[in-house]
Order: sequence, then structure tokens, then C-alpha cells
Amino acid sequence: MTTCGRRHPIVLGTVVASLGVLVPAAEADDHPSVRVRIENHADLPTGVLAGAKSDAARIYRAAGIEVVWLNRDEPAGDTGVIRVVIPSLERADEYLRLEHVDLQALASANAATRQVHIFWERLRTSASQVGRDEAGALGQVLAHEIGHVLLPGAGHSPTGIMQASIKLRMLGALRFTAQEGEQMRNRLLRQAPDVAVGGAEAIRLH
Repeated sequence: MTTCGRRHPIVLGTVVASLGVLVPAAEADDHPSVRVRIENHADLPTGVLAGAKSDAARIYRAAGIEVVWLNRDEPAGDTGVIRVVIPSLERADEYLRLEHVDLQALASANAATRQVHIFWERLRTSASQVGRDEAGALGQVLAHEIGHVLLPGAGHSPTGIMQASIKLRMLGALRFTAQEGEQMRNRLLRQAPDVAVGGAEAIRLH
């Protein structure tokens, strides 16, 4: 997989005081879903992955969106599925080298191909350094990177889960802004074909 476009790194440094606007749950008939398949090549513990999925789903539910988690071997059925790859350490290093991703990258998303890569060893180390539990850190990164796929070309936000400067230990309270939630819901409800804009987004450790 070859990524294209600009990369916008997220520096895990200064915490932005404003955490964004919480989004009220949408009405039942206005609750679109997004289908996500995780490929756990890094052999993450079942409990960590389950906790991360639960946290990410909670963030999207607050934005009026339901996350449908597909099994790894379950047929996607359509091109609307977002593929999340958690490569082994060896494959992660290979991906970073071949795709010219920042060597400090914790994750990378490509809106054009609807793919997310999360580099588990780097993320786990970063979470440990700031005293953040692994499942919670992974859940927040999942939500953020999937957000880049659902908001192609939007880049980063000055507040909330999509802001460019976030400290892992502070991520628990972050949510999508009202505007981001509306944009994602409208996009999913329209089932509009993806436009190859926005390229790859990456989170990196400062």
C-alpha cells in the first residue's frame, strides 16, 4: 500500500486546555454506522483490544455514530469498511521505511484507501511513559485515526479528539466536536464515495 498526499503529524506535547464540544446522541433514526475491521498482527492481548474497541465505540456513540466491528476473517462486503492494521514490530518498521512515515510515528491513517496503521510497540511505550493504560490509549488513537478517514481533507481541529497536540494521559475526556460529528454522520448517511483527498495523517511522539 502506497500512501499519497500530505502527512499532518500530531505532536504529543502541550495539552490544549479546551477539550471540545460534547456531541449529544443523535435520534435513533439518524444513527449511521461505520464498519471497521481490525487486523491484530501484533498479537495484542484480548483484554486490551476489547477495552480499546469499547472506548472508541463510546466516543463515536457520543457523536451519534455506531461502530460495527467486523471479525478479521469476515468478508467486508463493500468498499466502505475501514481497515485497521496493527502490524508486528518487524512489519511496522518495514512499513515506516517503505512509506517514508516519520520514524516517531505512533499511527497513520490514509483517507483515500480507508486504511489505518497503528504501531503498537511505540504506542505502548508512550502510554507507559505518561501513565496511561494501554487499552485507553489505543482506544483514543483508534477513534482519532478513524476520524481522519471519515473526515478526509479536514486535517486537525483546535479542540477535541481531532486536535493536533494531545497528551496521551489527557485523552480520556476528549470527544468529537459538534461540527465534526455532524459532518461524519452526514457523510455516512449519504454513503458518498470516498474522495482521494487528505492523504495520510500520522501521530508521532514529540
